[in-house]
Amino acid sequence: MTPSGPPDEHHDQGQQGHQGHQGHQGHQGLAWGWVAALRDGSSASWAQWRRSGATASPTARDLPGAQQLELVRRINLVGAGSSTRADLVERVFTASATGRGLPERTLVGAVPERSWGLAPLDPGHLSDQDLLGVAATLVAQDLVAADLAARASGRQRSVSSPGVAVARRARHRMLRRRGGRQVVGDPWLAWTVRDELLRTGRPLAPPGDPGREGRPVVVVGQDLATMLVGAWTARAFDGGAPSWERWLGSGRGGAVPRPVDLARVARRWGDVVGAERVLLAPDPTLLPIALNLPARARRRLAPPYVSADGVDLARRVSAPLGLLVPRHERRRVLRRVLLPLLRADLVEHPSPPLVVPDSRQAWVVRRAQRMRDDLGAARYPVVGDLQALVPDRADHRPPGVVPDAWGVLGLTIRLLLAPQSLTSHPPTKETTR
Repeated sequence: MTPSGPPDEHHDQGQQGHQGHQGHQGHQGLAWGWVAALRDGSSASWAQWRRSGATASPTARDLPGAQQLELVRRINLVGAGSSTRADLVERVFTASATGRGLPERTLVGAVPERSWGLAPLDPGHLSDQDLLGVAATLVAQDLVAADLAARASGRQRSVSSPGVAVARRARHRMLRRRGGRQVVGDPWLAWTVRDELLRTGRPLAPPGDPGREGRPVVVVGQDLATMLVGAWTARAFDGGAPSWERWLGSGRGGAVPRPVDLARVARRWGDVVGAERVLLAPDPTLLPIALNLPARARRRLAPPYVSADGVDLARRVSAPLGLLVPRHERRRVLRRVLLPLLRADLVEHPSPPLVVPDSRQAWVVRRAQRMRDDLGAARYPVVGDLQALVPDRADHRPPGVVPDAWGVLGLTIRLLLAPQSLTSHPPTKETTR
């Protein structure tokens, strides 16, 4: 007896399901074809590849995510002919995206539609911001591996400033010697000053300790616009900072961020040691006088220059780095390993500094003037002129920028493609046990 009705219906549905499965397999082959082409150095977009119709067999259980695929394509655009490109591509294909709001995205046209989760997308629609989550993870891995290699080879240094080599025990003795002074204020400048004092063998009080009676607490600073940049830079290299926009926005209520509120800093230390022992040093050019150093030390007291994109990269790398090393190690790795790499990149790729945007300049000047007046009224000892805290709008400085995700991504790719990334490739699990 010939079946009728429902059996024919089931047969049609089965046929459609089989065709859908075949179509899905075909899309998978197309996606794997793109993966193979990217491995070979292609810079074709997913949209272009889909029109080509070229397929390939799978080489893994799952396709790489959309972020990884687009990042590889960007790397191919920059690193054509690079000897490190192939190894980097393989690392990107297996990397993960870290950070809030950075879920793995699937490739549209290569996976079946589903009613839950984020929809698949074309990698070409991803922003530079989306790709930085994957790229920052790889940079963090390289930094940890480079640090381990430096320790193993005996090149480890006890303080984070480039070029400073003080034995760990000697540094500990200098920090604890009686008569050490305390240096506070502008975080990025104070860090450089403390390192120079240690380098030259001068005693330094431990953080929070006012030092021997009679020694002043030196509050270092400069114009407020520069201090805002320096404070955010210090936060980025400490292992955690908000975005530049959020950092500046924290002062919209009228107050400046605490690290650069020198009036607050001086008042706090004045309550501990007495106002007469709080020495203000608002002019960096006069720091040798304030610190009783030779005049030739002035150049070494200048904080290391980092571009706007470099500071933002340090901030972004901080999150994945925190998953790889203890919190107290993160600052050391950022300052000792990443900072020299960023400064080396500037030799071939000069990049403008970070600046306070024009929309905030008037607020900065007002706050600086108020800070100058508050410090002057308190009558602290001063080396220099408190007017140095007020930015001079007529000062013709080199033009600066604010961090840009496109520039940060370009910098990140350059660091990952650099030859030293091969020597700092993350060790396998077997070698880290």
